[in-house]
Amino acid sequence: MLLATFFPKLIGFRACIPRTLSATLSSSSSDSTTSLNETSLRSLTLDEALKLTDPSRNVHAAHCLLYYKTVDDDVEGMFGLCQVRFDGQLGFPGGIIEPEELDSVSAIVAGLQRELKEEINFAVKASESDPDGSNGFSHISTYIDDSLNQPGTSSPRVNIYHFFMKQISEQEFKHCEVTHSQSIHFPSESLGIFRIPLIDPSNCRDKTIFRYYKKRGSFLVNFFKHYFAGIGKNQLYDSLVYLDCLTPDYLAQLEPYIRKCI
Repeated sequence: MLLATFFPKLIGFRACIPRTLSATLSSSSSDSTTSLNETSLRSLTLDEALKLTDPSRNVHAAHCLLYYKTVDDDVEGMFGLCQVRFDGQLGFPGGIIEPEELDSVSAIVAGLQRELKEEINFAVKASESDPDGSNGFSHISTYIDDSLNQPGTSSPRVNIYHFFMKQISEQEFKHCEVTHSQSIHFPSESLGIFRIPLIDPSNCRDKTIFRYYKKRGSFLVNFFKHYFAGIGKNQLYDSLVYLDCLTPDYLAQLEPYIRKCI
């Protein structure tokens, strides 16, 4: 019924809406911004991204959506973790990956874990370590943004965004909510975290904890109207496809708010 059921190999590329489709969708961006976005953002595989290691030309960043599953009155839903950044924009915890952390996927994950500890005081338990070094992190998408590499720039460079997800327990999630202000980058980089419901409005029954999320246009549609840093909306959209928790019709309502790419 849901998109990921039919197109599992499109995860990480789903937010790249073709221009023919994007032309039919309304956009909250100006015409000039949309034109820039459509010519500057594209999807990469991790293998392709790992070849772009020149620190003078490529800036890598990794971010993560931590989430947990819960059930109320036989209705399954999920909550994800988002943060308010120092610049007032919304985003997900993570940050710059150092050049020495770009020799493998496991090294990128290690850099991401360092950032999670520094920003929101979240540490992966040692018992979760596994042979491939993923520590339970699932890669969702990698995008390259050429918008900084425009004609006339003196030192052309590109931003490369890696995004991961990790399912944690409800106890771990709530512990992070309570202790995130103890991180070394609070409040210099992160001003606080909050939870976002990852559930389709059709599942928000009246007698469950999800009952309010379908009111006044539904939570996610309204949430996507906020100002996100970088390509945070694309990353959240890709995560929703990966989780297979929304109907195609509801996903289509979110598409006008994400950046288009080639």
